[in-house]
Amino acid sequence: MSNLSLRASRYSGQQQGYSWHSVFAGLGIVPVVAYLLLFYLVPLVYLLAASFRVATGSGIEFAPGWTWQNYQEILSNQAAWVTYGRSLGISFATVGLSILCAYPVAYTLVFVLPKRYRQTALLLVIAPFWTSFVVRAFAWQLLLADSGLFNRILTALSLPGVEILYTHIATVLGFTVFGTMLITLNLCAVMEAISPNLLAASADLGAKRWHTFTDVIFPLSTPGLLIGSVLLFIFVFGDYVVPTLLGGGIRTVLAQAMVGAITTHFNIPRAATYATIMLITILAITLPVLSLAGRGLNSKDSYRN
Repeated sequence: MSNLSLRASRYSGQQQGYSWHSVFAGLGIVPVVAYLLLFYLVPLVYLLAASFRVATGSGIEFAPGWTWQNYQEILSNQAAWVTYGRSLGISFATVGLSILCAYPVAYTLVFVLPKRYRQTALLLVIAPFWTSFVVRAFAWQLLLADSGLFNRILTALSLPGVEILYTHIATVLGFTVFGTMLITLNLCAVMEAISPNLLAASADLGAKRWHTFTDVIFPLSTPGLLIGSVLLFIFVFGDYVVPTLLGGGIRTVLAQAMVGAITTHFNIPRAATYATIMLITILAITLPVLSLAGRGLNSKDSYRN
């Protein structure tokens, strides 16, 4: 009986130790939860609530009561729908062009370059990350201006110059530089996890490089592609700087409409409504894609190292 009592006492002490460990572990996440509540959830709730109010003359104070007026005015405005479609078009065009540029770069880094050169090449790819995004946008202004480097090259080739600056093309090009780097990093992460045995088996079966890419590499790298595309779409859809500096602000996007509602009309509820529409759009597009990427990662784990 004494041995049983001793064992029970030890077991009870261990359980008590585990419980205290769990308590301290739980207390460790309190600052994180408090930070998220204070700086993310509270502003988000205020944003959603403000979109159902009407601004008074000062713009800071709201009229009493709740209303759908802001949503009705925006959704019934044809110009707002054009702005919305323009934002989506620029975002999808940027994602598509970035994918076309990123895949060859990622494939070369992972499967073509020797390992001793891979880190150096990757540093060169992400080098633009080391500069400010605004600085890169100004650099594109110099390149795409009427007297910039791009038109000078066309003139040297006896070709007519083109007006690219302050167009949607300039905006997409400015975003694509960042998007190519972002998607390349995500693709490299998943491509490096592909088992070399799969590539060797594909070669042994007589598959050419193109078929190996389409049948092995591309399906296994799809989750990284989807995650990188989602991150890029979120960034482009909500960005204000590049459409202003490279697009000229002549044809507005949603982010510019939101800022204009505050700077021009000082209408916080209207700006909150634009922001809410942007948030709903991002969630509606990105959540299914992220779910698909998650299922792809889980289903392909058995084919990786």
